Amino acid sequence: MRAIALVIAAMTAFAGAAAAQQNVARELERKARAGEQDGGYCARAGRGLPKLTREQLAERLHVLLARPDQDRAALVFVASDRGEEPACAYFAFEPATTRDGKKCRPAQVFVCIAGQDCRANFDHAICELRPGKWG
Repeated sequence: MRAIALVIAAMTAFAGAAAAQQNVARELERKARAGEQDGGYCARAGRGLPKLTREQLAERLHVLLARPDQDRAALVFVASDRGEEPACAYFAFEPATTRDGKKCRPAQVFVCIAGQDCRANFDHAICELRPGKWG
């Protein structure tokens, strides 16, 4: 019985975290599309997001993009490399396509840089450099 209660609690916590990330993703997209200032949003919203360095982001993307080619994928995180302002980001990946003979994942990228502005890139793609290695 206790094990079932723990599983239910863990599932509820995961669902709550996923819903919170979806809310952050929607607001990042809205602010970036509008070209708004960050206005402290990244500092507030970023508390509940994973903080990733460039190296950690690359590792996470290799795993995320290894999904079947037809699957969509998303990642919401705080880019937190030393010496740079933190940035809250939402990457929305489409199913894989081919560009210049390489398998690529088209993406829309929405970013709010702490204390600065929010930006969107609607024509971003990450391509497979070799099987399983994206860059």
